Amino acid sequence: MEGAETGFTRPIVIKYQPPSWSGPLNVLIHLLAICANAIVDIPLIVKFIIIFIKFVWGMLIIKEWLKQHINGSDRSIRLDMEGNWSLVVEGKKEIKLELTSIGFYALTLLALRFKGPGPEKYSFILTSKNTDSDILRRLRVRVLYP
Repeated sequence: MEGAETGFTRPIVIKYQPPSWSGPLNVLIHLLAICANAIVDIPLIVKFIIIFIKFVWGMLIIKEWLKQHINGSDRSIRLDMEGNWSLVVEGKKEIKLELTSIGFYALTLLALRFKGPGPEKYSFILTSKNTDSDILRRLRVRVLYP
């Protein structure tokens, strides 16, 4: 039965939707970072530069999160039988990815980090709310035992 396709060897396709709590959590973290910089005893000009950079960075993260949630950006992550990863955007554009790190924070929370063909990096948070639990289980097995 060598070469037979099982639930753990067939391709895995995940239609990705970011978790609903990730945007508000990012806002809270950036607000706390800005407040921490505001009360630190450093020269005023340095303080303003750091706060401005954190503000702009936070706005870019929020913009990306809103784009994914409101526009419904159609993105799918695919792991084929050979262990190759790809990202399919809008059902047309396929981007080959390389898995750089993975984090298991609970049985129902998985963080994947990828490197794209250029300098692009992609991060995906998979939870039981935005991914089928069977897919999460299969993905954990495929990543831990390639």
